[in-house]
Amino acid sequence: MKKILIGIFFLGLTNLIYSQTAFHPESFFSKIKTLSTVNAAYINNVFDANNSKRVVYLENKVAEYDIKKQPLFNKEFESYIVVFEEHNNYQGSINATYDENGEIINTHEKFKNIKLPFLVLNVINKTYPGFIIQSNFYIVNYSKNKATKKFFKVKIEKEGEIKSLKINPEGKII
Repeated sequence: MKKILIGIFFLGLTNLIYSQTAFHPESFFSKIKTLSTVNAAYINNVFDANNSKRVVYLENKVAEYDIKKQPLFNKEFESYIVVFEEHNNYQGSINATYDENGEIINTHEKFKNIKLPFLVLNVINKTYPGFIIQSNFYIVNYSKNKATKKFFKVKIEKEGEIKSLKINPEGKII
């Protein structure tokens, strides 16, 4: 019996030992993409680390898009409007206008029912305790030479009372 317990003890210890493999840091960086510097101003203005992954993904697609590689591209046209839409029952879209150099002139972004940032949820819960979020929209208006406007439209309800709120990404009710 003593030998069996010792055997089980050592067998249990072998589960705690892991194999030693060589560390290859380049394997961690295989998915890094370099964005074109042409649309760096756009991504710097609209990017928010607290945003939903859906928003960040589509904004990156807009910044990466190269209108000059499209068959319909003609340098004689001043601008091109490209619509980027989510699929799989998500309701988000970005209407982006590109100039003849492939630079984003302006965008209008609208996403429905995204995961709200903590600051926004926190201000709703503190200001309107007991209210339940019914729906939300995240809206971004970017223009190359103007300030970027970002805000959330949130519809909340409590016992039949419905309120519509407009909140900026910093959590301030507008």
